[in-house]
Amino acid sequence: MKLTIDLSGINCRADLHMILKSHLDLPDYYGRNLDALHDCLTETSGKIDLLLLNENEVSDEMRSYVRSFKKMLADVSSEKKSISAEWR
Repeated sequence: MKLTIDLSGINCRADLHMILKSHLDLPDYYGRNLDALHDCLTETSGKIDLLLLNENEVSDEMRSYVRSFKKMLADVSSEKKSISAEWR
C-alpha cells in the first residue's frame, strides 16, 4: 500500500490520526496516538510506503507533534523493513 499525506492541510493531532486510521485501515481499537500507531504498524503484515509532504508547512501547534511522528515512523521503519516513510 502506498499512501501520500499532505501535512499542510492538517491542523491538529485528531485530524492526522483520522486520516491514518481511514487510509491504513487501522482497527477500531486504534488509540489515535503515536504509541498506538507504532503498535498497529509493527503488527501489520502488509507493505506500507508512506510519503509525507510539506512538513515545514504545518501549524505551530503541530510542529512538535510532527517531529515526534517522524521519529516514531523512523523507529518503525528500522524495526520492520516492510514499512517505509519518506518526507518531502
